[in-house]
Amino acid sequence: MKSAGYKMEQASVHDIGHGGLEVRCGEFRDAWKYGIGQLAKLTDAIRGGVQTTASNYAEAERRIADVFQQGGPGAASTGGGGAAAPSGVGAGEEARARSYSMADDFG
Repeated sequence: MKSAGYKMEQASVHDIGHGGLEVRCGEFRDAWKYGIGQLAKLTDAIRGGVQTTASNYAEAERRIADVFQQGGPGAASTGGGGAAAPSGVGAGEEARARSYSMADDFG
């Protein structure tokens, strides 16, 4: 899209064919450039939001995995009466690894 804007900037009356049309093309070019700038700002904001969300999910997964590795909620205060770890104790680690790799995709 930026290349289209660049080509419009480089166009002359000779390329367009009429002085009045050149004015209208210039107005369109300015509006196009502004719109592209706004899209860039919005996509940067979306990217930042996705990165934050991925990071938050990774942290939540890490904390959940830590709870299961410690014997579940309430294990320390009740002598181990918390939830059992999922089959294959490494399941929490696997979830953590998936979460971090997902966060890396957006970083």
